[in-house]
Amino acid sequence: TCVTYKSKLLSVFVHKLLWFIAYNKLPECQIDHINQVRTDNRISNLREVTSAENNQNRRITSNNASGVVGVAWNKEKRRWIARVTFNGEVFRVGSYKDINDAEIAVKAFRKEKGFTELHGSV
Repeated sequence: TCVTYKSKLLSVFVHKLLWFIAYNKLPECQIDHINQVRTDNRISNLREVTSAENNQNRRITSNNASGVVGVAWNKEKRRWIARVTFNGEVFRVGSYKDINDAEIAVKAFRKEKGFTELHGSV
């Protein structure tokens, strides 16, 4: 998003500008939209997070065939593979015949390990 200041067009992310206005300082890390709506720049919807925390808050990627974060189909085994990536480390949770079992296992693993579940969408 572009912002005009003193007749000059600046390329600035609005959420960072609003953070600066609200707190009188630039963010030290990244700014995350809590509800995942990038256009919702209310200060109450913004928080400063590390890169790892921000990556946990991503939407499901377009190449995710399962529709579940951390669950992928293995053609050879004909099973759903459940895994969790946290701080660059991959944890293999298990393989399951049913996608719902894989999803439950991923969520239980995150909870057991204390991995932050920022929005309940992970």
